Parts: sequence; C-alpha cells; structure tokens
Amino acid sequence: MNDRGLTIDVHGAVARVRIDAGPGNLFTPEMTRSLTTLLRTPPEGVHVVRVSASGPEFCVGRAPFRAGAGPLREDVDALVELVEVMQRTPVVTVAEVQGDAAGFGVGLVALSDIAVAAPGVGLSFPEVDAGFAPALVLAWLGDVVGKRMAFWLAATGVRVPAEEACQLGLLTHVAEEEAGLSEVTSSIVELLCSKPARVHGQIKELVRLYASVPEERRGAIAADRLAFGALQRSLAEAPR
Repeated sequence: MNDRGLTIDVHGAVARVRIDAGPGNLFTPEMTRSLTTLLRTPPEGVHVVRVSASGPEFCVGRAPFRAGAGPLREDVDALVELVEVMQRTPVVTVAEVQGDAAGFGVGLVALSDIAVAAPGVGLSFPEVDAGFAPALVLAWLGDVVGKRMAFWLAATGVRVPAEEACQLGLLTHVAEEEAGLSEVTSSIVELLCSKPARVHGQIKELVRLYASVPEERRGAIAADRLAFGALQRSLAEAPR
C-alpha cells in the first residue's frame, strides 16, 4: 500500500513501512493515520513492523496541520493517537534510522521497541528555536531519558550523536558502519521473529503495566501473572 509518502508491504511475519515523503520526510496527517491503523490492527500473522526511510534524513518532524479549528483538532488528535498506539501495539516495532531525526521523527524512533541507527545519525528537538515547547514530545521523553535530560534536550535543541543517543535510551543499537545498517536491522528482525509473538506481546504489556503502578504493587502483580501462567501451562500439558 502506498499512501502519499508512506509505503507498507507485508511479507510473512514482517510489515515493512517505508517513509518517502520528500525533503525532510515530514510526517503528514494521512501518513499518521495509516501507521496508526497498521499498528492498532496489524494484518494476521504480522509479528514485527519495520520502519525505514528513503533519502538523507529519517524524519525531521511533522508536516503543518490543516487550517481551521475542526481539521486542526483532527490532525492533533491523530498525532496523539499514533503516539499512544506506538506504546500499546502488540506487535514489535523496529526503526531503521539511516539519517537524522528531529521532533516528531525522534518520537517515531524512541517509541519503537528497537531502534537501530547509522553511526553518523543525530537526534534533536528543535522546537525551541521555532518558539514553542514540544508538548507531545515531553509527554514521554522524561520517561525515556529522565526529567533533567528531557529538559536539557528540549530547552537547547542540541543535536545528540547516535552513540550518545543510544546511551540515553533514544536508540537501542548503533551500526558500526553506515553500509551495514540494513544488515544489522535484518538480523535483529530475524532474531525477534524466531521468538513467540505471543510472549513478546505479554512482555510489552508487562513493561507498560509495571511502569504505571507503584513499586510496592509490582510484586503482587508478578505473582498473579506467574501463577496464571503456570496454571495455563499445566492445563495445556495435562492428558486429554
């Protein structure tokens, strides 16, 4: 499927998403809605969604919202919805970052379960130079890099090199060479696909659940999940 800058192809357990929207690969409302639909209701059998981009940049932000109160609100809501779906989708998301990412583009990278970048890539939040605070970015950035670092990145717009971004948690892997990025990403996707998709969905759910409850409640939740899982396995193994 090709939707004005976003191409989606499904091959077995992998859905490949390609951003090709011209200079900067700015994310349009149409692209936002297409990716949201894919992540909310992935095709049957899809385990991994791999997002890559064409051109020298991965994505340096979003395209301007439409004019008018109604369309503007629709576009804003769609953007918020995509961020929420990226955090809740049952499939594993992998970002293959060949070029710089900025603003919303960093969100696509950092909110993916796995993010692999070429060594020369940089990530930044330049909204401060345009005169506004990145409200949607700050909704999740502190959870990833910590509150003080979130302030620093948003307050300065500084470009963070790939290795530092990996240390901060905005990336998970940095390829040794730019030419090897696709190969490294493919090996990661292959490894992920060799594991049970159902278990990956459970891991994502638990990570999100534990982050949302007080520390003193986590043990009780873990005990309930362990007991339920053991019961399921015993029932599955019982003679019929």
